[in-house]
Amino acid sequence: MLCVLVPLVLFALTETSTSQSDLGIVPEYRLSDVVWGPSNEVANAIVDSSLFIKELQSRNLTESSYNRFIEHDVRYRRGISHILEARINNLQEADDVRSLLQDTLKHYKSRNQTSLASLTPPWLNYTLRCFESVVKEEPVYWLVALSARASLLNLLVEGRCRTDQVQQSSTFYKQWCDDNMVESQWIQRYNTTLVEHMAQINPFTAINIFREQMMNQKSFYKALDSDK
Repeated sequence: MLCVLVPLVLFALTETSTSQSDLGIVPEYRLSDVVWGPSNEVANAIVDSSLFIKELQSRNLTESSYNRFIEHDVRYRRGISHILEARINNLQEADDVRSLLQDTLKHYKSRNQTSLASLTPPWLNYTLRCFESVVKEEPVYWLVALSARASLLNLLVEGRCRTDQVQQSSTFYKQWCDDNMVESQWIQRYNTTLVEHMAQINPFTAINIFREQMMNQKSFYKALDSDK
């Protein structure tokens, strides 16, 4: 069962049918558009309230802020990696969804070299419980959940990491941009694979999963500021 249920976005979904085949997305909308709509206010709240993102906006990211982000991001990736690794090994189908999940696992584990205390902070405990609920769904929904983090980072990178901006920025701002520019490639991969599996996706379920994961991103940035 999902951690949170949100209102349905009827403007982006068909309104008259109840069968799974009729719960499709209106042709002019992509799944990424549909799931982002109800989460847009959450993303805006993150951008508007986060002290860390305010440093990004000033292009003067400090070493301490950069290191806190790395530490929190490593914790997040490590926790999600443990869940993914256990569940991917049990998947029988050798398809593009499993392949992308395996690639995501490698990507998440690539920054897991930092030594961290074993205690899991409360914000991450809740995030991991929510992700555990997602992996009880079909694997295609795991990609929906993973795409929330990638979508938000892609938004931050696109708005703040253009070459002309980075050249006149702090060293750690440049490093953050270098670290996260790759997220634009990941969101493209998630979206491409999800489009190819539209027939398996209930938009209502996808909306709820994506929004809950975006709420968890809000907790991530709040914790980032609280530990300052």
